[in-house]
Amino acid sequence: MLTESFPLLLSALSIGVIHTLSGPDHYMPFVALAKTKNWSTTKTLNIVAICGVGHVIGSIVLGLLGVALGWSVSNLEIIEGQRGSIASWFLLIAGLLYAVYGIYTAVKNKPHSHVDTKKSLSFWVIFIIFAFGPCEPLIPLLMYPAAQLNLYLLGAVTFVFAIATIGTMLTSVYTLTKGISLVHWHKLERYSHLIGGVTIMICGIGMVFLGL
Repeated sequence: MLTESFPLLLSALSIGVIHTLSGPDHYMPFVALAKTKNWSTTKTLNIVAICGVGHVIGSIVLGLLGVALGWSVSNLEIIEGQRGSIASWFLLIAGLLYAVYGIYTAVKNKPHSHVDTKKSLSFWVIFIIFAFGPCEPLIPLLMYPAAQLNLYLLGAVTFVFAIATIGTMLTSVYTLTKGISLVHWHKLERYSHLIGGVTIMICGIGMVFLGL
């Protein structure tokens, strides 16, 4: 059992970390929103964790459903690709709209405000994007233990991948937000929403056109 499990669990760990680090969309939108919305470190990390759980659960459900219905890996990857395309465009459009709002506030020279309803809206937008966005590498990892009806290994692979993915998201966001906090942004405060929107939009562009 150990000989069979260890390579798969090691793959789940390494793929979870690499998959997350190689996709700036897994952490940069949170960093941008944390700065522009003035979220505390605790709130930021809580939001990252919630979105990370939603991100992983969506693919777990799809993978298990595919196994139950006898779908092939290629069929599941096609569905994941379609989900990914929709989530990518959603992120790009959300960033674009936020950037437009940033231009408006900069031109009007409005003071930087943090309205509760806007905070709530930002959370739901980012959560929906992550819940709908796929974890493509998870699907092949789930197929072998599921096909073998090995529930122990299935659960272990899912847990390791989830911890690796969410843990890397949390570490990346925490490190970047702490680094940004050392920079004096007072002169750029007027453009904070614009900078945040452009950052999110660039992540969306990378996903749509570069496959990041």
